[in-house]
Amino acid sequence: MGELTLVGLHDDGEHVVLEGPDGQRFRLPIDEALRAAVRRDRPGLEQVRAGERGILPPREIQARIRAGATAEEVAEQAGASVETIRRYEGPVLAEREWVAQQARGTRIGHEVGAPTLGDLAADRLATRGVVQDSIRWDAARDGAGPWMVDLSFEVSEARRSARWTFDVSARTLRALDDEARWLSETELADEPIP
Repeated sequence: MGELTLVGLHDDGEHVVLEGPDGQRFRLPIDEALRAAVRRDRPGLEQVRAGERGILPPREIQARIRAGATAEEVAEQAGASVETIRRYEGPVLAEREWVAQQARGTRIGHEVGAPTLGDLAADRLATRGVVQDSIRWDAARDGAGPWMVDLSFEVSEARRSARWTFDVSARTLRALDDEARWLSETELADEPIP
């Protein structure tokens, strides 16, 4: 690969002039990709390149994964390979897992020694004969909306779920359905939800 030397800014102010070893000169447009490369702004450069290739920008890919989509779903919607999408999903999946973990560790009630959501849900699910291996916690967030925490489990060979909204900064949960209320409220009927 040959090297070019920067001569300077073109008279139009929209290009830079480069010179090859043989004295031949080239004009290079000053666009967002060049600006990002010069600033060493790798995420910005990836955004520009993704837009040029016609696939979703990394930020949009991550937003869709944060909202609960899988890499396969995003790849299908974007017309991209799953490998391309997986390059951007790691930090978002870690964020979702961290939020679900924070929700599980949130105390239910204001008393000292109040049980955490995770402990309370595990105890109540055990009374229904739910196998621990079938329990899955997840969290998702659409845009700037609240985090939604989802607990799914298998009981009597049927998949069930419970959902809460979770305010990470205030560490507060709000049950969104009957399953979530039965699993997390401290004053409730003795029998589980049918």
